[in-house]
Amino acid sequence: MSYRGFFKPRLDEPETTTAWLAWMEDQDDLLLPVAPRHERSCTLCFGASGYLDAESSQTWPRCYHCHRYGDAVDALIPVTYSVDAGLESILHRYKDFVGYKWLRKPLSSLLHQFVQAHDECIDSLAGRGRFDVATIVPSNGTRSFNHLERLLKGVVSGDPILARWAWDLDFLSRDASTTRPARGQLKPEAYLVDPFVVEGSSVLLLDDTWTSGSSAASSAQALKDAGANDVTVMTLGRQLNVAGGFGSSEEIYEDAQRDVWDLRDCVVCA
Repeated sequence: MSYRGFFKPRLDEPETTTAWLAWMEDQDDLLLPVAPRHERSCTLCFGASGYLDAESSQTWPRCYHCHRYGDAVDALIPVTYSVDAGLESILHRYKDFVGYKWLRKPLSSLLHQFVQAHDECIDSLAGRGRFDVATIVPSNGTRSFNHLERLLKGVVSGDPILARWAWDLDFLSRDASTTRPARGQLKPEAYLVDPFVVEGSSVLLLDDTWTSGSSAASSAQALKDAGANDVTVMTLGRQLNVAGGFGSSEEIYEDAQRDVWDLRDCVVCA
């Protein structure tokens, strides 16, 4: 499965999050349901997990990476499954290609519409029933712009996400003196945290996609090391490496293709 390009559409209605989400729903393989959790997916990250043995149809409760992360992440809320020719292609084009900055609008619309539909579900995972502070996983790259911060700003005035939680994008940062976490590595020392902000808090941590989860899990562990009570990660996508054929990946993908992504469902309430 390979990356693909996208052409900017002419929307049939004024530019709104609803119109952009409708465009996404019309694109093949772009929005794939992750809720309710597939019975053969990892109980934390909803990705593929290895089979117990060659003869068994049962998978390990947690995938290899999440098993190594321990309790760094209390819960993960992915909006959709992501494959190379789907959401991963949009994220790839938006972040790294000239001429695709318009893709911020459908991505931001997906995020804002999901939060508007499921803010109470999301808050239910916080230790005290509402997140005290929200932030983003710091970028590991050298882009000239912060792609997640731009998604938070929304498409039109009044998009709800910034008003829903106390967002603070300054207290968690990358420590440039060390390398980024490797795939599947828990490396909290790669991040710097202001303990004054997070001590005793429930933290909502936003990322664009969970592939191996190393950046999000390492950030979450750094927050806990600084005193956070609990950390929930929310991502637009949960990457499925279908071409790699690991464990239950093909089975999860095929079942997701047969179903229809529905904004009314999330991994908490489904």
